[in-house]
Amino acid sequence: MICALTGVFPVTQARAQQAPLPEGARIVVPGHGWGHGRGMGQWGAKGLADQGKTYTQILSTYYPGTTLGARASTEDIRVLLETSSDVIASSDQPFTARWSNNSIIATSDATYRYFKETWDGTNYHGGSIHVYRGAIEAHQGGSSINSINVLTMQQYLYGVVPRESPASWPAEELKAQAVAARTYAARRKDSSRAAGSSYDICVTTSCQSYGGYGTKSSPTSSVTVLESSSTNSALDATAGKVLMYNGSPILAEYSSSTGGYTAASSLPYQKAVPDPTDSVSPHHDWTASMTVSEIEARWPSIGRLIDLTVTQRNGYGGWGGRVLQMNIIGTKGTTTLTGYGFMNAFAWPGRSNGLQGNWFTPLYWRGVLQSAPSAVTMYAGESKTISVRITNTGTASWPVGGNVHLATNSASSFATSTWISSTRPASVARNATDPTKSSVGPGQVAEFHVPLSAANMPPGNYSQRFALIADNQSVTSLAFTVGIQVLVPWVSEAPNLLTNASFEPSTYAWR
Repeated sequence: MICALTGVFPVTQARAQQAPLPEGARIVVPGHGWGHGRGMGQWGAKGLADQGKTYTQILSTYYPGTTLGARASTEDIRVLLETSSDVIASSDQPFTARWSNNSIIATSDATYRYFKETWDGTNYHGGSIHVYRGAIEAHQGGSSINSINVLTMQQYLYGVVPRESPASWPAEELKAQAVAARTYAARRKDSSRAAGSSYDICVTTSCQSYGGYGTKSSPTSSVTVLESSSTNSALDATAGKVLMYNGSPILAEYSSSTGGYTAASSLPYQKAVPDPTDSVSPHHDWTASMTVSEIEARWPSIGRLIDLTVTQRNGYGGWGGRVLQMNIIGTKGTTTLTGYGFMNAFAWPGRSNGLQGNWFTPLYWRGVLQSAPSAVTMYAGESKTISVRITNTGTASWPVGGNVHLATNSASSFATSTWISSTRPASVARNATDPTKSSVGPGQVAEFHVPLSAANMPPGNYSQRFALIADNQSVTSLAFTVGIQVLVPWVSEAPNLLTNASFEPSTYAWR
């Protein structure tokens, strides 16, 4: 379902009070995309470049209403590298260190007082060594020291683009990435300078990932260059170009994978647009999971988990789009949070089966008997099939003939060996609410046909317990017992009786 709406998309999910989900039950969460989804999708941009689109066509797809403008390619930018109490800087070339008032602290050709220490072996400054273009400045920030790399915008971007897009990607995608990264940096710089900040931008994905020129494993080792000729060429081909709206650089956000639809914001150029070429992304579709007990441990105030309900979506794409608000409902209370709040609690890649964004739908399996099955009467040696109807009160659909079954929880005298195999026969036989459907959706009634066999059972009264399960997915809380009466089998002796017996006038019945 694709809903082209503005604002939020309310989701109505009225459910009767349910029993808590089993602690061992698994919540399965399929989803789309990786990242916030605003602006350019990098995988979708690659898909467009693969189709022969130019970088300007790619940019106009993701940033509608913008135009290309120009900035001086020689402009500088101040990059916050780290904040710490001590800073060690070195240079392979002659240098001068100055205070902020331009007075000289030290130069490489001056005379210094030093203290000599001796030790056995070789002693290098610990930690990784990063190599940067430009100059390094140290600024006091409260009780700490800010290490700031001052260099030209183009030099800075040489260290950004290969960190944000693989250097092996098509040239037009790399050009689009170059313009987006330059625009993002220019906007951050303009706002930072206006606010009087000592730096313009950071080095992490909170801003843009910046690796500098290269790294060294030790002071005496050669430099491993992080820049790439392909990304440098893309930057040189688009030197100075930025995206503009109303005369200013835009907030040119981008993320790895949109999942097939970008996310809108209040900014006029951040509109929700279809992104079909994101289908090339390995993050286009994903599936996360967690247990009920993990959710209860993360939000203990809810008590036992009863339900997960999405109450607001953004209205774009499948399921109604990205989750804006959801409720975690328990026996002791309800916790309301955003889709990102839920994602951050179980996020990938810190969690191998975690969530990658806020476009998802939580699935769990649960059912309620329409009525308790009647007691079954059968003769020893007989086979019989009973019909059981169960209302789907979970959030996952049950395919007809699929993975949702009624099963015995152990080997049973009444059930054949197939009951405890992966091909249990009592899967959903049909959708009793709408027999034309090939699955049973939430709120609909499923009909199960359960085969029983009394082939090896002596006469007597028995009971058999069944449980509703979803193979390879989850257990459910539904279990019920069927009473079974096994009768003495009839033995047909009619031919002998007719041949060897005489009968008084009466009425007789034969089976």
